[in-house]
Amino acid sequence: MIRALYAGALLLSCVLLIPPARACNVEGYEPTDIEYAEVVVVGEVKNYRVVPNDAFSEQIRKSIEGGTAPEWQRKRYFEDIASGTSPGGYYGRFEIAVDKVLKGRAGKTLSVTLADWIIPHVGDDSSRLPKHLASKRYVIALNMPDAGSAIGHSADAQLLTVHMNYCLGPFMGHPDFEAAIENYQQWLREQGRKHPSH
Repeated sequence: MIRALYAGALLLSCVLLIPPARACNVEGYEPTDIEYAEVVVVGEVKNYRVVPNDAFSEQIRKSIEGGTAPEWQRKRYFEDIASGTSPGGYYGRFEIAVDKVLKGRAGKTLSVTLADWIIPHVGDDSSRLPKHLASKRYVIALNMPDAGSAIGHSADAQLLTVHMNYCLGPFMGHPDFEAAIENYQQWLREQGRKHPSH
């Protein structure tokens, strides 16, 4: 059993620093979840800020003017404009001072984004994007944003974004999780030596 092979790690589940929604019956991220990430780093978060998704707002405006937007989007757009809210929503942007690369390739500094997220099927579309993010060390898993997502239509679509599970939230864990990931990677290397591909 895979868990037993890295049971000596300090943590076997990622302690998220942004709490997941209670509606999802899940325990938390595990080291195996790095398989879904392109890049995994350990580093210090710096200069976190929340920015409006102006590029996506402009796309929505154009679709309304072109008559292709659904009625709910038209209504939401004008409600947002009236309240001074960005129709395209918001996302986080910050830099990572990278101490260690656990997967993929990364320089000493990364500029990345953090998408807002909702919990599916619970009737709650409120924002879960944190207003503040402590400047400390995290283990962070990253991917290129999905081209069809809101952040994929942002001005920062070319940046890596924090890997997201919509029940667990962003993959940003306590740095002690690094040990569990490294043990898992070591187990994978050992399995590769025992069972080389033909």
